[in-house]
Amino acid sequence: MKTFLLAISLMAVQAFGQTSQTFFVQPAYSTLSYRQHIPALSFTANQAAMARITQPVAGVYGEQRYGLRELGMYTAAAIVPTRKGVFGGSVFYSGSAAFHTQGLGIAYARSLGKTHAGIQFHYAGQRISGYENNSRMGADIALQYEVSKEFIIGFQVSQEGMFAMGKQSRSTPVYRMGGGYQVSDDCYIGVEMIRNKLQSAFLQSVMHYSFMDAFHAWAGYSSGNGSASGGAGYTKGKLRVDLNVSYHPFLGFTPGVGISKVMKP
Repeated sequence: MKTFLLAISLMAVQAFGQTSQTFFVQPAYSTLSYRQHIPALSFTANQAAMARITQPVAGVYGEQRYGLRELGMYTAAAIVPTRKGVFGGSVFYSGSAAFHTQGLGIAYARSLGKTHAGIQFHYAGQRISGYENNSRMGADIALQYEVSKEFIIGFQVSQEGMFAMGKQSRSTPVYRMGGGYQVSDDCYIGVEMIRNKLQSAFLQSVMHYSFMDAFHAWAGYSSGNGSASGGAGYTKGKLRVDLNVSYHPFLGFTPGVGISKVMKP
């Protein structure tokens, strides 16, 4: 019975979630992908953003959705720039031993002047104790364009698949379109629209502010489920630490922690 209730809870989370993408990211990581200097996990939302990264960087992010240990979600990512382009990889795990989803993604991005292009191939598998396991593969294609030094716009198409008990249903594409504006050296505003066949189009927005050189804070909102989110962080040298929290009007609070580090000068 506990396994069944967890399955129902996780399906409800997916139904009310911010997107149906495989690799979950906070709205801030998603909309921050349009900044000149992005967090390591932002490329899981828009792979073209990797093309602007010039140093190897790795990051991890974990959260307990709505305060439930059984709905823990964890992502790790690494990005390596080369002369041939920028390569990235990520792994993902969500759930518990009885009911979990896990996956990995391999991404590549390249700069073409003011235009940046990225692609990702990903695999995800779902296991529910007592039921047939399920898995799927998919791909993301992303573009970003630097309208000016302060203003970046972008687009992404993800071929997503939805899980069902014991079998896989027809996949459905997810479309993302957004942009970000650097108001000043310290203040950034970003917004993104997300659309798929399973729900009406909705917006994610974020405002990010840096202060006292080493500190930063952000606040965001997702119109898809009426959830608000925010966080604060500290950067020292090559290390960045973020503490995030989001609030769903029906399901409650979700705390999260993100850590990233530049691997060499």
